[in-house]
Amino acid sequence: MSLPSRVIHGARRSLVASQFRRASSAGVLRTGEDLRLGSYARCSAGSTRAPSVTIGDHVFLDATLMTRGAGTIAIGSHCWIGGAGASLIGAVESISIGSDVIISTHAHIFDHNSHPTDPGARLRMTRGEHGGPLWDWTEAESAPVVIEDNVWIGEYTMVLKGVTIGHGSVVAAHAVVTKDVPSHSIVAGNPARVVKRLQ
Repeated sequence: MSLPSRVIHGARRSLVASQFRRASSAGVLRTGEDLRLGSYARCSAGSTRAPSVTIGDHVFLDATLMTRGAGTIAIGSHCWIGGAGASLIGAVESISIGSDVIISTHAHIFDHNSHPTDPGARLRMTRGEHGGPLWDWTEAESAPVVIEDNVWIGEYTMVLKGVTIGHGSVVAAHAVVTKDVPSHSIVAGNPARVVKRLQ
């Protein structure tokens, strides 16, 4: 890595660390021991709950965590989340991630539809003020997401609202998970389906 690249990388990491310290001081973020932050880690806690984001011990995080409304994100211990940025975890209700979980780069996990499915509501969004309530996810359909212990979520995946991914399972790269995943199974495709049992 060239000297200018190292300087830019170091400055970015310093900004990331200060942003997480501010979130922690504000009471919206609670972390355990040995949280390691990648250059692209972000915490945008717009939730009414405090803390709205909790992270266990020995976690590497290089992803964006976003909460809105009364949303919460809970991450267990010994997790690896993201890498080279671009992963996004967004909650308006609840996203619970167990321990010993690997979430690869470019994964997106949402407990909501992002925007209303009703055409009239979307029309009000596009013709109204950008950034209003229809834009902050809280008007969209939502349901909690649970990712149990020892799960591996591959690159470029989407995990959508109301899903539970069972203990010891694998979500293959590019899968779109719309239904529960049984424990100890591999799912792949769009929509994701079980392709192999691990026990």
